Amino acid sequence: MAPSPQFLNLPKEKRDEILIASLREFAERGFDLASTNQIVKQAGISKGVLFKYFDDKESLFLYVFETMLEDALSTFSVQQVAAFDDVFDWIKHTTKERIQFSIERPLTYRLFMRVAKEPQHPIYSKVLAISAGFANRYRAQLAGALSADRLREGVTWDGILAMVSLISQGLSDKYIAVLPDEAGANLEEFFRPLMEELDKYLDVVKFGAYRPLTEGGEGAQ
Repeated sequence: MAPSPQFLNLPKEKRDEILIASLREFAERGFDLASTNQIVKQAGISKGVLFKYFDDKESLFLYVFETMLEDALSTFSVQQVAAFDDVFDWIKHTTKERIQFSIERPLTYRLFMRVAKEPQHPIYSKVLAISAGFANRYRAQLAGALSADRLREGVTWDGILAMVSLISQGLSDKYIAVLPDEAGANLEEFFRPLMEELDKYLDVVKFGAYRPLTEGGEGAQ
């Protein structure tokens, strides 16, 4: 749910103050325990003013999450793929960059982890659906930006990226329980097993499961 026109007409500096105060409270305490009293205190506004800008606490949370998600995705523009000879190298590079992004944006990382670790929460399930929509649009943009010249007949980038997305989601589900709630200097250490496993799966997607046929016909069975 979008904020009111009054909020959108505020100076950017004031909008950012409210956003940061809300992000900090939701990231540190979660939706259920987050206090709008604390948010308005940190933002320097009254509660009445806050609820002129947002219908309720849920709409404020959805706005904060969507804004942070858009910020994260804008950092990894699909146009960056043009700088790589191999899209799979770009995927690996981007994954590493996202870890660095998490280290540099600890509140955003903490908010995302809260949501990821409680997918059945009624509010978090809504933002996970929003995230899936963002991811699908991002994947479609990426597929449209890639040349199919090197692909086998019948293979599309949309299909490949859908497969990579499923692999990434599966790995996230596998490792989410052991990932720390807060970002820190050692975050790369926690992500290293996930990255190593992702590399293996991406190599299978890139090269296929079978050895190339030899001149004598030996290889794939």
